[in-house]
Amino acid sequence: MVFAVPGKVRGRADIMQWWSYVPGADWRHPTGPGSSIEGKETHPVVQVSPEDAAAYAAWAGGRLPSEQELGSNHIGFRIVKDIDAPG
Repeated sequence: MVFAVPGKVRGRADIMQWWSYVPGADWRHPTGPGSSIEGKETHPVVQVSPEDAAAYAAWAGGRLPSEQELGSNHIGFRIVKDIDAPG
């Protein structure tokens, strides 16, 4: 999914009007094939897919928390290191 300003905003309820599916878009190619992150090193992260989050967590030596670990009232998430896992 790629952020795309709509030609005409149709109210506030339809958030999908701001997003477009672009095959091949990923963190290295933020607007699709042919795009690059070059020059965007200081830009904030604005969207992370579940697959990218899991890959980062694995690279960092951890894992994403389970639904049970998050709990119904938890906001946000953290990377769970093996030492934090119940045992």
